[in-house]
Amino acid sequence: MLFAQDTKGLLESANAAYESSSYSDAIQQYKKVIDFDYQSLAVYNNLGSALYKSGDIPSAILYFEKGLKMDPFDKSILHNLSIAKEQLDSDIVQIPEFIVFRVWKYLFTRAGSNTWYFIGFISIFLSVFAFGVWLLHSERLTKKKGFLGGIAFFVLSILFFFLSSSQAKFQYRLKTGIIMKDQIELKSAPEEANEAIMSLLPGTKVQIVDKIGSFEKVRLENGQLGWLPAGQYHII
Repeated sequence: MLFAQDTKGLLESANAAYESSSYSDAIQQYKKVIDFDYQSLAVYNNLGSALYKSGDIPSAILYFEKGLKMDPFDKSILHNLSIAKEQLDSDIVQIPEFIVFRVWKYLFTRAGSNTWYFIGFISIFLSVFAFGVWLLHSERLTKKKGFLGGIAFFVLSILFFFLSSSQAKFQYRLKTGIIMKDQIELKSAPEEANEAIMSLLPGTKVQIVDKIGSFEKVRLENGQLGWLPAGQYHII
């Protein structure tokens, strides 16, 4: 109860500071709210906006991206992130997602992985029940309905389990980050002596795909692969 009251008080204080344009205070309060493990699209959006208006573009991008981790189709955060990225003097152009992948992402992000898994489990139970009707009932029409129902619920259960797996990968296993330090060179191989492919500015988004020694292999939003010294980013 005390935890909920503390979080509510901090959130109200943060919102009040944000509304009064006291962005430094709002940033501190919103970060305290997040430290209480409270997450919401509004908190990430307001924190990102406060950081943007305070001139901290990389941190603003980081928290907008954290919001999109909850809902990658939130229009307000997408708009604010686009404005923040315009402030980066970067030539990296994000590759558009294929429409099929985008539709699939929209579907699996409508619910949590546990929710999809639970619905899949219920569908399996209904499939077993329907097949039981098919096996045990004597009336031909009822047997037909039981068989078709069993097939339908079984197919749906597979769909829901795939949705659960995709959401779990997106939320927990897909490791992405934002470059927060000074401009850093993207290397062609995991050695300091190797040539640089390009320079990455603070605010650049990377996906971590591998690690060798003290270097991590990353993929940029334009598909470019390269190597960075480990720990040059903040996890989204």
